[in-house]
Amino acid sequence: WERNLDWDEPVLEEIEQVWNRWHEELPGLREHLIARPYFPKQVEPGSVQAHGFCDASEVAYFGVVYLRAVDSVGRVHVSLVMAKTKVAPIKRLSIPRLELCSGVVLSKVLGHVADTLEIPPTNVFAWTDSQVVLGWLQGSPRRFKPFVGNRVAEISEAIPVACWRHVRGTENPADCASRGLYPSQLAQYELWWSGPQWLRNSVEEWNL
Repeated sequence: WERNLDWDEPVLEEIEQVWNRWHEELPGLREHLIARPYFPKQVEPGSVQAHGFCDASEVAYFGVVYLRAVDSVGRVHVSLVMAKTKVAPIKRLSIPRLELCSGVVLSKVLGHVADTLEIPPTNVFAWTDSQVVLGWLQGSPRRFKPFVGNRVAEISEAIPVACWRHVRGTENPADCASRGLYPSQLAQYELWWSGPQWLRNSVEEWNL
């Protein structure tokens, strides 16, 4: 689109190479199975939490949601539930604004999961590695120009501001989706499938 190519015009070699590799690696995803139940059948989850992570790059922005449950013997179980990606607009935006857009995507997905599974707001957590976005969310939407103010208002309506927290970029599972991975890389990317390691620790052990 950005190169203004017609439908029948051959794509550039650099684009063709990326597409061919992606297409050739797709069958490999069949080797990675995702269990249908969120938790093992023998597990009786007590308190269930919804944790959402968002991130953005110059090419895309993204939100992903995990469920975290503690069973009767204190073991923690984490399950990938839902994710959504959007391609960044052709009109260039700053990274903080794209990070804010990722917050909008996450707020919708996380709010949907929480409502559908009837998870109370006290058990809903939204994570971003952008301190700028957290700063915007602490302010009134009327303080900002329309682009930021409208999105801050949209996020706040879906997910209470008190639910938002900071996560280090290296521990943010949404990072891979905002930058993109080939199928072979995704299959081996444990952070995506299981979430950050600290999510499987007790809350008292979280050191963020």
